[in-house]
Amino acid sequence: MEGTGAGHWFNFKSGQSDLWSMGAQNGKMGFYNRTDSAYRMVLSDAGNMGVGTTATTARITLADHTTAAGGMMFRSAASTVSLGSSISGNLYT
Repeated sequence: MEGTGAGHWFNFKSGQSDLWSMGAQNGKMGFYNRTDSAYRMVLSDAGNMGVGTTATTARITLADHTTAAGGMMFRSAASTVSLGSSISGNLYT
């Protein structure tokens, strides 16, 4: 575990490079991809979760997809329902 002065991180290594880190700093715990220098998921000390964003403004905040379609999928044993958005921002199921 490494301390950065602002937090503590567990680094997951493959060979000589750090690929992923998991840790906490500034009131958030997160998963950080060191290969492309981006947070993939964070959990705030208020209990809010961000996926693809560090701006946890609601219980679950998903990244705003501006260059590619994105969405969510809900699954049960009997069915799957998807809620998505197109590149233009339109929602669809």
